[in-house]
Amino acid sequence: MLAYSSRNKLLTKKNKEIGGKMVNFIIKLKKKERDFIEFKKKLLNEFKNKKICYEYIENFNIFNLEKSNKINKNNKIFVSFRLGKVRLIDNF
Repeated sequence: MLAYSSRNKLLTKKNKEIGGKMVNFIIKLKKKERDFIEFKKKLLNEFKNKKICYEYIENFNIFNLEKSNKINKNNKIFVSFRLGKVRLIDNF
């Protein structure tokens, strides 16, 4: 499911579906993967397969805002990618 945003009105129906599938993929991948390097490799591969242009994929500790290579409850993953001309941003 896409995050609620006024930008969603700018997406085509097809891009809304693709965006929703990508968000679901990210959520499932985050539940399975504990290593951010592996998480990022798998996500980049999925973006490549779907011909989606990404802007950033970062993982930060929410308490000290330092980058981290571990995925756990103390971290948030920030992702930005484009569908058509619309830039989607979310954190997981």
